[in-house]
Amino acid sequence: LRGSNFDRNVWYPIRDSVGIPDTFVFHDLRHTQASLMLAAGVDLKVIQKRLGHADFATTANTYSHLLQNAQNDAVDKLAAMMSKARKKPT
Repeated sequence: LRGSNFDRNVWYPIRDSVGIPDTFVFHDLRHTQASLMLAAGVDLKVIQKRLGHADFATTANTYSHLLQNAQNDAVDKLAAMMSKARKKPT
């Protein structure tokens, strides 16, 4: 099945029936899946395998902007844990 046939016969009807904007292409589902898995804490190596990237750097470079958000979240969580630990009576 050629990409254009798939789009016309399968993807466009599904996309249109659920109200997804025309600018959202089928390949965007891969990026969305990877982004959601990363946000859920799935290891980047697992995401690499699911996406079929032969090279880990491909996955890491593509989603590195999301890793920074994860780093910020980790710092916030660590700070909250440390603050909570300081408040416990000894």
